This record gives sequence, structure tokens and C-alpha cells, in this order.
Amino acid sequence: MTPYYRLKPRIISKFPSKIAFTSAIVILCTLLFYGCLPSKQPPITIDYYTLDYEPPPANEAPVIPVIIAVDRFSSSPEYQTDKMLYQEKKATISAYTYHRWRTTPADIVSYYLARDLQASKLFLAVTSPSGRLRPTHRLEGVVDKFIESDEEPYWYAVISVTITVVKEAEPDVTKQVLTQQSFSSKIRCQEKSPLAVSQAMALAMAEITHDITILLAKKLR
Repeated sequence: MTPYYRLKPRIISKFPSKIAFTSAIVILCTLLFYGCLPSKQPPITIDYYTLDYEPPPANEAPVIPVIIAVDRFSSSPEYQTDKMLYQEKKATISAYTYHRWRTTPADIVSYYLARDLQASKLFLAVTSPSGRLRPTHRLEGVVDKFIESDEEPYWYAVISVTITVVKEAEPDVTKQVLTQQSFSSKIRCQEKSPLAVSQAMALAMAEITHDITILLAKKLR
């Protein structure tokens, strides 16, 4: 007879661990299945804007024998971004989350200014600082404002730039700077939307390049 104190060894079932493993697989497959389903929420998109306007017509006045290099403009710190900025009250600047410029205001302004100066046909050539032509004059600039101004009852596109015209190869330092001047333009938006702001900003830019062209023609003729 087997002594009462010699107990049979306990047999531990393996079923619970198998059930847990199977459950984990089922949960994982379910998560993967629902993760592959199309989301009901539309994807977040960012709209990019640029200035869409035609360059000015060629001028019929005699060509001024100068070669102007348009430097890449700099800007005040708040405009060193491609975000579309707006101002609802003084001393505050806000930015759109899903509306941006194609590039920074400094690049936008310097590009369109060089393009419009070239299209005017008033100067022998308009080039960039890295161009092959040796410039007789250099145009530097700073973008002071490039913003949507939310006022009542309208919104406005506001651009303000300061340019400096420098004469190259001038040995006298005091005579190198021919002029330094600021230009501003404020155009009313047709409606309250980022697209309308970009359209008004294009008109403001065209106005500024027109005024700068007149100044250069006067100073360099």
C-alpha cells in the first residue's frame, strides 16, 4: 500500500498559456485589420501660395547702361519663415497652420523685384550676385513687413521693404551708397481668405517693384 504521505505529482495544464497566446494573436490581427481600413477623417493638407501676377511691359525709354545685381534680401526675424502670418491687433502676430508661402518673404520679394526690373528693359542687364556679368551697381534689401492685416471691415495685404543701392568699384567709401529708401504698399483683399490675401499681396508687390524701378531710373540715368 502506498503511504498516505506520498502524493501524486501535480500535472500543470498548458492550456492557459495557449489560450493567452491565441488571444494575443487575435487582438493583434484585429488591430492590424482596423488599422488598414480607410480613415473617416480626411487627410490633413497644407496649401501653398505664391504671387501670381504678370511682369510689367517693356519700357520704351532709352536703355540705361548699368548692370544691376539684385542680392537676396534679408528680413526681420518674424518673417524668416514660409508660414502665412496675420495680425489681428497691434503687437501681435499669428500664423496659419495649413496655409504657407511657397518660400520665405525674403526670397519672394528679391525674386519678383529682379524679374520685374529685367522685364522693364530699362537697364542693360539685371543679374544675381553669382551671375557671370560684373555688375556696376548692387541692390540690397530688407523685408520689413509681409503680412495679412485683419482690420474691420476688410483684410489687407501689407508689404514694406527697405532697399540700398550701392555703386560697385567706387574707391571712395562715402560715395558707394547712392540711396537708401523704404517702400510700402497696402492692398485690400477681395474677401477674407488666404487665397485673397495672396492675390492682394501680388498687387502690392507689383506696386513696390514699379516704385523701385522709377527710383533706380532716376538715380542711375
